[in-house]
Amino acid sequence: MDELWRLVDIAVSSGDRDGLRDQASLIRLRGIVHRAHDLVGMEGAPAAAAATLREALA
Repeated sequence: MDELWRLVDIAVSSGDRDGLRDQASLIRLRGIVHRAHDLVGMEGAPAAAAATLREALA
């Protein structure tokens, strides 16, 4: 989960170089990953984290 957040954060920081992703979508994705990370690490709720990550697919 840490690595996923790191990769999304890098994408947010580097901006839209390839024209495939808009900044708002990347920021939304980073927030979703952050919530899932906290659910797993701080709350011990992996099922809730998985449900949160599914939001990224919608």
